[in-house]
Amino acid sequence: MTLNIRTLTRCIWVMVAEKENVSKVIIEKVSVINLLMAFPYATKNYLREQYSYNARDIRELISHIPKFCTPNPSQPLDIQEENPNVTGSWRSRDISRTRVYSINNCSNIKPCDESVSTIIPIELSYYIASYINRVSELKLAEGPTISVMNTALNNLVDCLGGMERILQTPIPPAYSVHLHHATWLYLLALPYQLIGRLNWFTIPAVGLASFCLLGILDIGREIENPFEWDTNDLELDDFCRQIHKEIWTIIGHRMPTPESWLLSSESHHPLAPVSSLTASELITLEETKLREILKKGAIAEGYGETI
Repeated sequence: MTLNIRTLTRCIWVMVAEKENVSKVIIEKVSVINLLMAFPYATKNYLREQYSYNARDIRELISHIPKFCTPNPSQPLDIQEENPNVTGSWRSRDISRTRVYSINNCSNIKPCDESVSTIIPIELSYYIASYINRVSELKLAEGPTISVMNTALNNLVDCLGGMERILQTPIPPAYSVHLHHATWLYLLALPYQLIGRLNWFTIPAVGLASFCLLGILDIGREIENPFEWDTNDLELDDFCRQIHKEIWTIIGHRMPTPESWLLSSESHHPLAPVSSLTASELITLEETKLREILKKGAIAEGYGETI
């Protein structure tokens, strides 16, 4: 997720052209980058079953977009029907055990409350996709850049799907119950197997075996869902804040043109330590002289006549 958010941010901030009305283009870029910054927060909240659009960490970042209240596929339809979240309604018609969802007026969608299960990251992906499509239509970026942006966005949704797989695939109850029963039966029978050989040492031996086996059971239950607030869970809050800070650092600076940094800096010594000449001085040399310096550098680095 970090990789794809970085890729999308770079493509939007650097590769999308600012041809006319630069201020408008910059605000559009920041608006869609805000959605990228909101994506990990929204993913974290979704994995923790916090579905509010007004959550403190995403409220300002997504305040400029309409809310669709996308139904959560992991929540049973019966529960969804008890929590209508749009001006339309959930209608249940028992036709071959199918459910029909209708929206009377999609233009008057109401915000969801915290009790409604919705997938905000998916909604964000649609808005980001609409921006990429607009950039493509206006030819503000080259075709390969558009392809990279679409691929990164698809990968973001794949990341969400992978986390959903972890969240929604717990240890089957039958397996867990059987494992607990088998472990306890073994531990209860263990003293009778050791008493004849260890005598009083049977007590610490059984205690140690119980500590090890019951600890393994608890560890399995602890790591079943790594997205919550326990000590052994992932530091999702730190991850979100870090990517947020990183993106703000990038968009807080205007990207300089290559001409402004490739050759102009007086502290730039491209051929150091072979040559102490600056880039602006090196470009005044003849090609043969420049290649001699490059050859000395290759020899100094142990590559002989490779250049």
